[in-house]
Amino acid sequence: MTEFKNLKLKHLKLIENLKLKIENSRKGFTLIELLVVMAIIAVLTATALVNFGKNEDRDVQLEKERLTTFIRDAQNRALTGEREGISLNGRLCGFGVHWYSSTQIGIYYILVTGAGWQDADCATASHRFSNITAQEIYNFKPGMTVGSFNDVDVFFMAPFGTVYLAGPSSETILGDDNFPITISKGGNSAVVTITPAGNIY
Repeated sequence: MTEFKNLKLKHLKLIENLKLKIENSRKGFTLIELLVVMAIIAVLTATALVNFGKNEDRDVQLEKERLTTFIRDAQNRALTGEREGISLNGRLCGFGVHWYSSTQIGIYYILVTGAGWQDADCATASHRFSNITAQEIYNFKPGMTVGSFNDVDVFFMAPFGTVYLAGPSSETILGDDNFPITISKGGNSAVVTITPAGNIY
């Protein structure tokens, strides 16, 4: 009987040791579990970094589309001779886009008034913005940098939309070269192009 007791005690100790081993093994993580968690974290981090760059690129592309639409609006007003809110006692020469600041531009118009306005030649009139209240204002999105536009007005002469560049000291018809307007944010950039034929893209 003592043998049986000894055997029983031996088995109980063995079972108790196995229980302790099982409990101890459940307290930690296996190497495979740690590697899987690290791989998931790496994938999520890489996705976040890739999308961060795409957001800036998407912002620039959206701003390019907004600016293109705004400039086309000025061009369409010149082509149609729109006179909403503009006096009928004057010759409407066209519409332009004026640079107010690095964050804001506006659509303006040139109206020749006074004696003999019916016979005024819009080709020789000034196409430069001069203290006229803008008909519409465009605000660039925060963080955007816009180049090639500073101190140059883009003017579309009615009724054919001839493109003029009106600077502080000179005005010229847009000749053989395109007029690029660069928009950038971070390391991403896009270009709005105005061609001599009046294409805006």
